[in-house]
Amino acid sequence: MYHIMYVSTATVPVSDEELRAMVTQYRNNNKRDGITGILLYSGDHLFRR
Repeated sequence: MYHIMYVSTATVPVSDEELRAMVTQYRNNNKRDGITGILLYSGDHLFRR
């Protein structure tokens, strides 16, 4: 089993609409690829696993 995690810093504010679009895209990609993941957003930091 492999785990890949990373944290990034947004260079511009991320709107609720953009976050929803990202979640939709990531869910579709994860389902297609048979993987699971998580997206956390706080302030200007994004954490994905």
